[in-house]
Amino acid sequence: MRAPTRRPLEEIAEEIVDNLRPLKTGRGKTRDTITAEVVHDLRILASTAPRLAKAINRAAMRRALAPLAEGLELVDKALPAARRVQESGLFDPRLPLIMVYGQPNPPPDRAEFFAKEIKRLRKRTTLLLEHKVGRHHSYDLVKDHAAVCAYRLMEKLSKHRIASSKDSPFRTIASRAYEAVTGIPDADLKRACDAVLARMRGTTPPKKS
Repeated sequence: MRAPTRRPLEEIAEEIVDNLRPLKTGRGKTRDTITAEVVHDLRILASTAPRLAKAINRAAMRRALAPLAEGLELVDKALPAARRVQESGLFDPRLPLIMVYGQPNPPPDRAEFFAKEIKRLRKRTTLLLEHKVGRHHSYDLVKDHAAVCAYRLMEKLSKHRIASSKDSPFRTIASRAYEAVTGIPDADLKRACDAVLARMRGTTPPKKS
């Protein structure tokens, strides 16, 4: 089965602008400039949303952080035993001169900073692992980013009240934004729109019926 042909971003943007009406015009803003602004935002969304979704996937973060935490622990434990080497061989920019002329070691500021930074990073990675930072793999973060994009577009360009009801401009625009990233048309982003709307307003999203 052949994959659906992706529509041009400009075509999707025109539909989004239709759903943004009535537009917030004035101050040099026309339909053409607003359409260009929507195309610009869609390009940013299409280039960043998949990468961001992958970066904050909980399982992917754990796979990246676990070996880092182990490595930091090893370095932290090895530092005290190699203190003399730290202060001269690793951190002294004058090492070649010291080797030739036997000059005294400088104050161990760099070594102390390095040791403190290792401890800070250990603490940080431990917290991230313990608190299971990131989204569950079943949560579609691209949909979330598309809903945020739709919210921002309505906030700055539309006179519509932002609501997440069926067939609302917000839901329609979010669906078009999702299509701009994935090529999948007419996706229903109800869950993502409800969550984004609640997040922006500081409320609790409605429970799934």
